[in-house]
Amino acid sequence: MSNYKSLLTLRLLKGIIEIFVNSFFVMYFLTISNQNVLQLGIYYVVVYLTVYLSIYFLGNYSKGSRRINLLRIGIILNLVYFLFILFLKEKLVDYIYFMAIIYGLEEGFYYSVYNNFESIGIKNVQRCEFAGTYTMIKSIVSIIIPIVFGRVITEHSFSLCTIIIVILVVLQIIISFVFKDEKQTSTVKVDLKAYKEQLKRFKLVNKIHSVSLLNGLIYSGAFNSVITLYIIKVLNNSIELGIFSSIFAIITCFLGFFFAEVLPKKNYRIIIILSSIFTVLGIGLLIWQTSFTTVVIFNFLQTFSSTLINLIIDNKELDMANYNHSIKKYRIEYFITMEKKTFIGRFIGYILYMFLGITTNYILNDLVLLLFGITVVVLSVHLIKLEER
Repeated sequence: MSNYKSLLTLRLLKGIIEIFVNSFFVMYFLTISNQNVLQLGIYYVVVYLTVYLSIYFLGNYSKGSRRINLLRIGIILNLVYFLFILFLKEKLVDYIYFMAIIYGLEEGFYYSVYNNFESIGIKNVQRCEFAGTYTMIKSIVSIIIPIVFGRVITEHSFSLCTIIIVILVVLQIIISFVFKDEKQTSTVKVDLKAYKEQLKRFKLVNKIHSVSLLNGLIYSGAFNSVITLYIIKVLNNSIELGIFSSIFAIITCFLGFFFAEVLPKKNYRIIIILSSIFTVLGIGLLIWQTSFTTVVIFNFLQTFSSTLINLIIDNKELDMANYNHSIKKYRIEYFITMEKKTFIGRFIGYILYMFLGITTNYILNDLVLLLFGITVVVLSVHLIKLEER
């Protein structure tokens, strides 16, 4: 198996596992915790703080000759995380912050090297094809998986569904031994101060870090949890959640094909503008009224926006790591800084998320949603400027 296929398989398995964590785990936790959104918000803050600190302190190891072991440790920690879920069951609520640390360490170890592997292993000219192919395949799988997960949870148990996830994690471990990392000869330690000096010369790299912060607040952070919260509000059980997720996975599948095979880079600008308009319109609908119909329309608009914007941002973040020789030299510092900015955005976002979950004042709820909408517009402006370079 080539490294291209290994990376694609690892990313697909990670994506399937995230479907479970981001939807069914959230529904399960809210059910056993009596809809404790505040506790769930704190859980996410602890997770992302642990992720950033892990990546920060693992920086020097990420440059070492045995850095592939960091990826494997991350996957093993993921296995431990799901085994704890199986063991704790309803008692999970009492250990949720401990679980947050385990999950944060898993993500931290994993992504301390994975982004670097993908940046080096996938050439810039292959990146749109890789990202689009991943999105298409994941979407096809996502059409079936949520329905399967929902039916297993409803007709059998959440634990049985978790066992399926454990099997997928074991498969991840196997694939990690198939991947062949390039030999590392450099022993230079991480130097964030020197990298910061380099950034003074490269405005585009600074701008992509700003995009990471804003994206952490929106598409890769708390806004996704807000969407899940609204979806769960209007659904009755795991089967309905599975069907709902599968329907929108079909849309994502077409968008992945469109991005990989149809959309030329010169048209990214108009996609960014349309995505911004769609997200703001969707937020406006939720501010106007929260019902099954408005949530469905909002999710349709959001699926279009988040899928294409995330593909564009992911490509730009990984491409920028190969911007020139100076940035390549500080690739680990680049990803550490990117993760730091993303964490700051996620932290701010989850503060808003917790506020959204605990307040019963509709005006304050609407103000929080409005802030998310404004952030979407600002993010779009930054991305358009990157397109105009």
